[in-house]
Amino acid sequence: MSEFIVADTNLTEDSIRWLMENVTAPLFIDGVSSTKAHRVVNALRKCKLPYLHSLKLNLKEALAVTQTTTYAEAAQVLLNLGVAHVYITLSGEGVYCRNTAEEWLFPALPGEIVNTTGAGDAFLAGVVYAHAKGINFPQTAQYGLMAARATLMSPKAVNPEIANILL
Repeated sequence: MSEFIVADTNLTEDSIRWLMENVTAPLFIDGVSSTKAHRVVNALRKCKLPYLHSLKLNLKEALAVTQTTTYAEAAQVLLNLGVAHVYITLSGEGVYCRNTAEEWLFPALPGEIVNTTGAGDAFLAGVVYAHAKGINFPQTAQYGLMAARATLMSPKAVNPEIANILL
């Protein structure tokens, strides 16, 4: 039995829906792209009892899948669909995170950007790591930002020092 499940929208809509309806561990999903992120929203709409622990989208993905114009509106739509924790990354501006009880806007952490490849994946990895350590929302977003910054400051898509940075 897993403590949590991490997936992305490279899976089919049916696979995502199956995960939402059948796994009991917290499910974290990354939107991947504006085109593929629709799969998670469609799956949420088709679920009998929709529930998704955490959904991470970038701003472009969030606006596209919710057909809204602001990250706050997008987050509300996603919460209404059954997402418990919404993380919308705002590129160099930071992250907006929201659940039914609270919302936060955290600025991006300073650092020299060397490479943007993998920053979104690193963000979700930081969130999952923080969750595994028992850190509560919204502090999990701060771990996501630390992981993203580590990746942005590395010439590699995965910073080999990321584990040391999050410890």
